[in-house]
Amino acid sequence: MGTDKKNQPITFHYSFTFEDKTQATFEIRLDSQTLDMIPFSPAPLPEWTRLEYAACDHCPLKGEERCPVAVNLAEAVEVFKNIASVRRVTTEVRTLERRIAKEGSAQDGLSSLFGLCIAASRCPIMEKLKPMARFHLPFANVDETVYRVVSMYLTAQYFRMKKGLKADWDLQELKTLYEDIQKVNLGLSKRLLKAAEKDATLNALIRLDALAVYIHSPLFQKIKGLENLFASYLENGTSP
Repeated sequence: MGTDKKNQPITFHYSFTFEDKTQATFEIRLDSQTLDMIPFSPAPLPEWTRLEYAACDHCPLKGEERCPVAVNLAEAVEVFKNIASVRRVTTEVRTLERRIAKEGSAQDGLSSLFGLCIAASRCPIMEKLKPMARFHLPFANVDETVYRVVSMYLTAQYFRMKKGLKADWDLQELKTLYEDIQKVNLGLSKRLLKAAEKDATLNALIRLDALAVYIHSPLFQKIKGLENLFASYLENGTSP
């Protein structure tokens, strides 16, 4: 009997190769239905993953022992805790469909990995980014990220409308979401300050937070910059 591909995990292979030829590899697997990241081998989790260790001020979780975002990041933080952010590395990401590689600093590659792990967590705030985890784009630049975020959010509003729920076509709640994301990033930075001896992991998170700040302020100016891409939709007399 054949295996049902729909139930197979969605897998991303991250490989970091340093100039001295040492390597670090991570296999990130997402549940194909929930898009939750499937835990790594059941190694003891570090103290800094405990929810109350540095809980975000607006954390909605109650009665949980561990921060779900911290749990997803724990293995990568352990591997990179002694690595400087500027250390040169070739990061390769392989999926079933393609291979993407980039030469750069450790924080560049780690930021991409962190973005995937964070979005695929059970954090009630960060899980709003799960569609982006499903269609993960490694090393996305600022413009790509803005386009992907807005596209994801508007698709979500379409499905809300189809279910008879209120849809936020004006993107007002998207600004609120990214305010909450910035707060989560601040809470994570407090955890990583304790967990990492050098700065690669913390700087990787700072890069993600910088994207969150960029998207949030001023959001509509950045969206306006996309308008010229849709000129063919905006001409009089043309069909949608």
